[in-house]
Amino acid sequence: MSAEKHLFSIYRDLLPLFPDDLHLARPLIQMLQQAGRRRAAADLALHMARRMQSAGRYSEELGFLAICRQLEHPDREAIKDMESMARIMVQSGGMEGEQEPGRVFSLIEQLSDLEARDFLLQGSYLSVERGRAVVAQGEVSQSFFLIVRGSMDVELETGGNKLLLANLKAGDYFGEFACIYRIPRSATVRAHEDARLLRFSDRAIHDLIERSPIAGERLMQVVQRRMVQSLTFEHPAFAELAADDRLWLAESSTVREYQAGEFVCQDCAGDDWLIMIHGRQEWVVDLKPAGAVAPHTMVYGGSRFLRREGTMIRAVGHTLVCDAPPAIFASFMQAYAGFERWVKEQKAEPASGSAAG
Repeated sequence: MSAEKHLFSIYRDLLPLFPDDLHLARPLIQMLQQAGRRRAAADLALHMARRMQSAGRYSEELGFLAICRQLEHPDREAIKDMESMARIMVQSGGMEGEQEPGRVFSLIEQLSDLEARDFLLQGSYLSVERGRAVVAQGEVSQSFFLIVRGSMDVELETGGNKLLLANLKAGDYFGEFACIYRIPRSATVRAHEDARLLRFSDRAIHDLIERSPIAGERLMQVVQRRMVQSLTFEHPAFAELAADDRLWLAESSTVREYQAGEFVCQDCAGDDWLIMIHGRQEWVVDLKPAGAVAPHTMVYGGSRFLRREGTMIRAVGHTLVCDAPPAIFASFMQAYAGFERWVKEQKAEPASGSAAG
């Protein structure tokens, strides 16, 4: 299949999933026109004009109506009436800019049409039969997947039990942890039914982040939220958490990244609540190694668990840390007896006996 045909298939499959995305609609109209399918291109332009009208995006509506005229769409009177109303709304200010962007592919929302095209062109189709695992928990691979058709189950194995974290639908994406942080898969994703996916390499994701910092920032927010939410199912301290509180923690936290030899969160506020997510770390007391940090160790500031002066944590390898608001820690201590008990019973300490983690 040629690159253009491949790209046409991607635009055609994604537009129904993200029907308000101009980065998909505009190139698809152009490709239909170039293929000699003028009526199909004109119909799509009119369809998009109506969607923009409903969303209060009148400038975009006028743009699509101009395409309708150029392609000689037969509904001339309807187009003329829509243009008149759109111009009035634009001149009066209307609700322009006050509406939500609608259903768009968030990863390419901040890109130009050409940048979005270059990114999408790197995707390759993958058909998956029901029950097949696309990624497995613990494996190291670097791909990102967008669901085009069907649905996928996200499963987490912990303590000998298998938990269903989520059921992902067409338009959802997964695999971003490994792509961004290049770490083992945090969960297994299995086809709930026969599905069709678009697979992107880690290079495509990193190129996207470098090309558009805004798009990259939004992607990182999604990645970090999902990572912390997954942590709440893995960490024994969070076993009793209600769904709303898992989401509260996920949406309010920041994931910080460190390389070997770096001290964890030297620039953090004194009352930060830190949770080790990934990697190996060591305690350092008075600049001397003082033993390994236990997995999922918590370090608390602004409480009786405050690290004694001179005690730090140093990354031994690639390390990810959840930096969470202390107010959430205080709330969980009051609301969940199991969380409070786990905190008080922690035994992981540096060799010198510092009361951290």
